[in-house]
Amino acid sequence: MQPVNLPLGVFSRAEQRVLQSIFKAIAEGGGRCVATLEILARVSNTGKSTTRNAIARAVEIGLLEKTERRYYCAVSLPNILIPGKLCQRVLLSESTYAAGLSERGWAGV
Repeated sequence: MQPVNLPLGVFSRAEQRVLQSIFKAIAEGGGRCVATLEILARVSNTGKSTTRNAIARAVEIGLLEKTERRYYCAVSLPNILIPGKLCQRVLLSESTYAAGLSERGWAGV
């Protein structure tokens, strides 16, 4: 497997825990995370502001894409978080790498 250079150095350890919980929710939720800020903060053992900052920074660099679900004169639903273009590019390169391995065959392994 190829090493992946994600810009995780821009995230604090607490923000990395938030991202870990988001990507876990994406994996379990069929490709999207619809958890509220409070739930993500509780699962990652961080505060709401840390969670909000981590999401904002991940959206800014393209690690996540955020779709807001606002309602006029009502409480808005939680935002939808999906993997961003940066994540999709990494996943595409990994699948291409895996396809290259399978084309060579595994004889003699």
